[in-house]
Amino acid sequence: MTQPTPRRQTVLALVGLGLAYALALAFGLRSAELERSRDIAALGQQHALVAASRAEAVSGWVQETRDQLAALADNPAVRLYTLGASSSGDPRAAAGQAQYLESLLNATAARAGFGVARIAVRADVPVPEAPGIAVLDPAGRLIARAGGPLPRLAQGFDAHKPRLSVAMLGGQAALSATQPILRLQDDTGAPVGLLYAVRLLDEGLARRLRQPGDPYASGRTILVDARGTPLLAPGTEDPAQALPEAIRKALPRDGKPWISADSTAAYQPLAIGGLGVVRVVDADEALQEANERRRLKSLGWISGISWLAAVLLLLWRHGAAQRATSAARDAEAATAREGRARLFLQEIADRQQALILVGDADDQLEFSNARARVALHLGQDARGVPLASLFGAEAETVAGLLAALRATASAAGPARLSLGGRSVSLSALPMADGQSLLVGDDVTDVLAAEARRATAMTALVTLLTGLIDARDPASTAHSLKVSRLAVLVGTALGLSEAERATLQLAGQLMNLGKMLVPAEILTKAGPLDAQEQSIVQSAVARAADMLAPVPFDLPVVEVIRGLNSVSPPLPARILRLVNAYVSMVSPRAFRAALPHDAALDILRAKATPADAPAIAAIAQSMETDAGRSALEASSR
Repeated sequence: MTQPTPRRQTVLALVGLGLAYALALAFGLRSAELERSRDIAALGQQHALVAASRAEAVSGWVQETRDQLAALADNPAVRLYTLGASSSGDPRAAAGQAQYLESLLNATAARAGFGVARIAVRADVPVPEAPGIAVLDPAGRLIARAGGPLPRLAQGFDAHKPRLSVAMLGGQAALSATQPILRLQDDTGAPVGLLYAVRLLDEGLARRLRQPGDPYASGRTILVDARGTPLLAPGTEDPAQALPEAIRKALPRDGKPWISADSTAAYQPLAIGGLGVVRVVDADEALQEANERRRLKSLGWISGISWLAAVLLLLWRHGAAQRATSAARDAEAATAREGRARLFLQEIADRQQALILVGDADDQLEFSNARARVALHLGQDARGVPLASLFGAEAETVAGLLAALRATASAAGPARLSLGGRSVSLSALPMADGQSLLVGDDVTDVLAAEARRATAMTALVTLLTGLIDARDPASTAHSLKVSRLAVLVGTALGLSEAERATLQLAGQLMNLGKMLVPAEILTKAGPLDAQEQSIVQSAVARAADMLAPVPFDLPVVEVIRGLNSVSPPLPARILRLVNAYVSMVSPRAFRAALPHDAALDILRAKATPADAPAIAAIAQSMETDAGRSALEASSR
């Protein structure tokens, strides 16, 4: 058998090298294309996540509207007055009840952001339909409304069930909602009326469609109906401009991303009315990084293969052993570095006061520090155990925290846990490769300090209230009465828990300035002259100045300062009216107590339109046992 000549060997080597070069080049280009496909898939997932998060935000806006209507329909006063207005045969009584309901609806609409507004038109021109809230009887007849007029309900509507839908109102999309109003103390019987609200899909909802920290200048999120017609798009008055017709027709409704030469998009449905959220980014911007990486990888691959071919020609029989030896040394060094880094990280973590645990993509334990091992009684074989099961009785809470982390791919918590008699605040944070980080801080001492501080503040306020009342025997327990009745009025007007707590403290401390008023003025048997009245009236401002250095957690000083304001905020307005009412119905050294109705008449005579809801709430509260008990309060 003849041996190949050196020339033939060279030719064969060159042919083999050429084939290897071509195969490697094809492989490199294919690899670059596959990486681009993965980038596009990741981009689609990113779009889907953004669409899902915006859909969740829109659903939250809808749920807030539903909750606000449910709370208003469950209001005892609304249920009672609706029943009275529906069944009363006395037009004057029904008108009075409707007036109260309208005041309550206006207050609720203003607080909830329904955009209620009265539209002034000529008497001979039909009033256009507008957003608002209305109370209807079971047959759909109007009892009272705020805003509007609202669109007519569909024929044959069901007054027994809540309903949500989307309709067009004057060329603008709006949310239409109904909520049955049940008889007081009868939650299972037939409704006595219907709460009907129409709320525009306005800038308040548009803000929820915007993606915080959007990395794409062309990124936009559009709310669409069941046919894909745009209803709302942030930043434009014409939603149709934000969603081209081609995307509407071609976009799949199964959540999969859609990519064309012009745009990339993803769709996320909502639970009501066939609505959905579409996330759109211009293709040039969205695919810029993926295309650039493919180009660079292709160029790099071509350059690398060409260089490698040249090197192989020069180092045909040399360097393989050296490379293998070098690779072995590098691997050994990398293993050693990784071991040292892991020991270093373990040492750092063990010195932390917080509990630290790391879970893998399946939420099984991979790492824990010394504090966590002691608190959770972990042994050496704890790795691979489900994280939630390590927390014993708190396993369900930890599982919920991890589920929230997986659902949002962002930090979840903190959740309050009880471990070995200690209170721990636990948070979950996302890590690379699907791992999760649990960090727990012992907040037992912090909570105890907060409780001691609250107790001390309560004792101090009680002491100051007693000192205030002791200065003026004729108004004993006045501050306590004002405080309690103001809280009842705030509850009737739907104030938050923090606002009611502010009312309670401000009511007790608003008269602290009387400590600086001479006793002969406070106990004077006859009417006060102008100078004496000025001294007494300045006591409120002086009380605010005295309390200004106190580090309240609530805006107590701001509410007290607002008592003398021309347009006070609602808590200050409530406190001012309640203080005046309690003063009139309480006996003083120079006069007897006024009757309840006479005091209310005086308040109404001097009231502004903004005072009307609070005065109505005072009257409503005084019809209850709690209201009457508030005026019977003593300083005990």
